[in-house]
Amino acid sequence: MRSRDDLDALRFLAVTGVVFYHIGLPQAQNGFIGVDIFFVLSGFLIMKSIMNDKGQGKFSLANFLERRSRRIVPALLLVLAINIPIIFVIFSPQDIKQVLVSYLCILLFIPNVYFWDQSGYFDTEAKEQTFLHTWSLGIEIQFYILIGFYVFILFRCSKEKYLMTSLKALSIGSFMLCALSSFWKPGANFFLLPSRIWEFTAGSIIAIYMSTNRVKQVDYLTQRLLKSLGFAIVACCLFFPIKLSTWPSVLTAVPIFGAVLVLVFDERSGFRRPMLPHRLIVYFGKSSYGWFLWHWPVIVYANYISDNQVSIRTLVHLALLTLCIASIQLRFFEQRFKDKNRVRQQEFQQKALAGTIVIAMIAVAGVISNGFDNIWRQTRITFTEKETLNIYLSQDKESQIEALNSNCKFSIRSTDELNQENVNKCSDKYGPAIIVIGDSHGVVLFDIMARSNLPKFVIGLANPGARPSSSILGQYSDVINYVENNSASVAKVLFMQSGSYLLEDRSGNVDSNLLFQEGEKVRVAKRNIELTVDYLIQLSSLTKVIWVGPYTQSRINVSNPINWYSSREIPSHVVRAFATLDSYLFETSSQSQITYFSSLKNFKFPENRILSENCVVWRDQDHFSICGRQLLANRELSFLEDLIKIE
Repeated sequence: MRSRDDLDALRFLAVTGVVFYHIGLPQAQNGFIGVDIFFVLSGFLIMKSIMNDKGQGKFSLANFLERRSRRIVPALLLVLAINIPIIFVIFSPQDIKQVLVSYLCILLFIPNVYFWDQSGYFDTEAKEQTFLHTWSLGIEIQFYILIGFYVFILFRCSKEKYLMTSLKALSIGSFMLCALSSFWKPGANFFLLPSRIWEFTAGSIIAIYMSTNRVKQVDYLTQRLLKSLGFAIVACCLFFPIKLSTWPSVLTAVPIFGAVLVLVFDERSGFRRPMLPHRLIVYFGKSSYGWFLWHWPVIVYANYISDNQVSIRTLVHLALLTLCIASIQLRFFEQRFKDKNRVRQQEFQQKALAGTIVIAMIAVAGVISNGFDNIWRQTRITFTEKETLNIYLSQDKESQIEALNSNCKFSIRSTDELNQENVNKCSDKYGPAIIVIGDSHGVVLFDIMARSNLPKFVIGLANPGARPSSSILGQYSDVINYVENNSASVAKVLFMQSGSYLLEDRSGNVDSNLLFQEGEKVRVAKRNIELTVDYLIQLSSLTKVIWVGPYTQSRINVSNPINWYSSREIPSHVVRAFATLDSYLFETSSQSQITYFSSLKNFKFPENRILSENCVVWRDQDHFSICGRQLLANRELSFLEDLIKIE
């Protein structure tokens, strides 16, 4: 099957959008749509290959799967193999183990299922997953296997006339599932195959349509205009200025339609030469797979080493470097394995199987040994302080922020979970309850209060990720309803949320690594603060409300062994950013008649260090660890007493 330059250009456009999105370029905040373009291209190319083989009477399931394997497996195994020593040098044992678990899922063709279970694609935690980007590769491989067997069965039973009809039905069903799941189950909708099938089959249907040669009925000028329109639609979607937070959805049909317009008219439309004078774009389009594989691990490494302080300019340079690596890999490695004359079938199978087994064995050994923990300590101990190293590795790690839950100290996600009988008993014994709301930092505040044992009756209703600036549904409307109906049982409500969501970078993004880079101007997110104040005013009409100000976050990657020194401190420019925010919140709250209680001077450790009293006090860059919260509960009794006594 001959290569089409326009498709290589489309590949390059799509992968550029993805790379720029991962870099964090404000102009490419919807660059992830490039993956959807890949899916359409894949569906088109494999079905065109199948139809060509069928037309020549030589379709074989084994040959089909081998061709797909030659395209995907060698480069993937090479990237996985090269990255093993890199992760050993850069990461801590816990992070090494996590990466190697993802290796095993990649080799089993289910990385999308694994990452779906770990976190959302757009979550902050996802940015630390070294091979997160392979989720789309998992979906592609699953589709290849599914469509390969399906077509094989149809052809074997001489039912190929039903191929187009069945693909159309499958597309409609998958699109409807996607539209519904975008609201119902957005995580599964993004990561799993059923809601993505329609993107592949859109390309496959076009391939079947083109095999009938009906495209020739469209005049030459119309073909050129429609193809140009297709490229324009895809480019506009990738670089659309308003971020689309729910994806895929009904709107995904727009870039898919653009890609279809490019696919349906080939070079015979006379479009290739005027559109693509620069052969470099075509060559880089052919290198898109290698670029896709390499760019994300390098970005993760750069952010990991620099505590997310690496500039966008540096990331752009690194991305261009990975493009060069991908081009070299294509020339000297990928093309060799694609050529059946250079690497025969038996040789390919032997090398692919051997590479898979070796990498799988290393991954299994790494998982069993907790990230080669003993070897790591023996070889890396000279680069870190032994005391901090041993403390960090021995500390219990929370999979998510959790809070103490004991007698009359209830950590819940909804008032529906409250046992009213227990509430009444606690209220009779200790008086009205203190309710703590907010995001994951509210969970931290509740946990510190519960561990201090100062408030005898406290209810934690904070939910990670829930902030009034995003929505007052969920816990926030729940609290209002509960206070209205149980005012006698509530003494006061304490609110705390992450300060990084009240600061924004130059592009208006909150909780951005860019806003904590040295030399960056401190900008408060005024709209988010206004929405938060509006909610607190509404709640304060029902009961006493206290806004407990945000504490200074470390913004330090505590998983990075480079940071395992007892003298490691929070950067001074980060401290100044939160001090500026605290002053602004105090003034705004005073003007709105809301009680504001700063935690800045109390929820901290000497010299803002990450190690205190044999405890690595940070769980991650913005949450205290379990032992850190216990230390604060023991140290800040007077602060907590003053907070509780406010009337």
